[in-house]
Amino acid sequence: MRTVRRFLEKWRDDIDHIVFCFDNKEDADFYRKVVPLYFPRNEEEEVYAREHLPADTGNDDGEHVITERKIKINAFPIHPNLSKNLFESKSKPRLPFEPLIQRKDDPNAAISYNQLVPDQDEIRREKIQKQLKSMNKDQKSNLKYERLLRDSRAEDLSDIAKLGFIYKSGRDVDGRIVIVIVARHLPAKKINMDRVLLYIIRVMDAIVEREYSIVYVHSTMKSQNQPELSWMQEVTSIFNRKYRKNLKQFFVVHPTFWVKMVFWALTPIISDKFLGNKLKYINSISELEKYLKTDQLSLPAEVVSHDRRKSRSNSKADEQKNVTKEDTTAANRSSNTANNTRVSGVNL
Repeated sequence: MRTVRRFLEKWRDDIDHIVFCFDNKEDADFYRKVVPLYFPRNEEEEVYAREHLPADTGNDDGEHVITERKIKINAFPIHPNLSKNLFESKSKPRLPFEPLIQRKDDPNAAISYNQLVPDQDEIRREKIQKQLKSMNKDQKSNLKYERLLRDSRAEDLSDIAKLGFIYKSGRDVDGRIVIVIVARHLPAKKINMDRVLLYIIRVMDAIVEREYSIVYVHSTMKSQNQPELSWMQEVTSIFNRKYRKNLKQFFVVHPTFWVKMVFWALTPIISDKFLGNKLKYINSISELEKYLKTDQLSLPAEVVSHDRRKSRSNSKADEQKNVTKEDTTAANRSSNTANNTRVSGVNL
């Protein structure tokens, strides 16, 4: 905004309109608050701008000026003890663009002028490294999350959104928002999973400020939909405290041995409380009725069809099991009757 203001101060006669485009409402609301500081429309806003504008409003182009980076380099930054005229020196002539300064500890050695000037980038890098070393695990995770959150708001993720693998869908019986994740809709082997993570953060960041539930649908998932375990470990470690604390229930619909092994592999990262109290395996959609408002739950048609086929298959298996059990019971009765008859004949 500062740069736009400086630009218009120079070229206002050549500009009719300035259009700001935003990806989300949060950014737009932020700019609405900032714009009056740089473009006050009345006396009240002008007074407010004088009180709240930062002290450093940049140079004529609106750029921040970092003093330590303004290094003045003379054409011939030569030590006073050296001859003013290099070519009159008894030593070997040096070219003007190779000025050297004698070292005090070794007069025969020389160092370049640039070596005398502290490297500000290196100083900043060392400062950041010291700060990172002093941070604990959660602080580092939060720092990384904030960076990813900024990236998620800045990047165009419309292609990821079209996949429809994560979305809000109704509420649970306690009124908490429900997030649905459909594994079958994520082509994990053919897509950039770093961008997938950015989209997940964009969708969930505002939601996880309050209590919420997740329905993870594992139905008809294939090998090409399976993310790498290392990626899932990274995602789990990045999601900060508000994700873990406010997640109240995590339902896994139609679980397989593979997904159960994944949760077991993530045990060092996720808490025992999650595994014991929040994680629930759901074999049939009908089992969700006691936890969620299923009339508000939107699931893909192929998931519903898969659930019906699985229910029919389970019903047939149960019927066959009951028939087998009845046949076994009847056979045992016949065997017992025959044994009793033989015993009676002997007694006679």
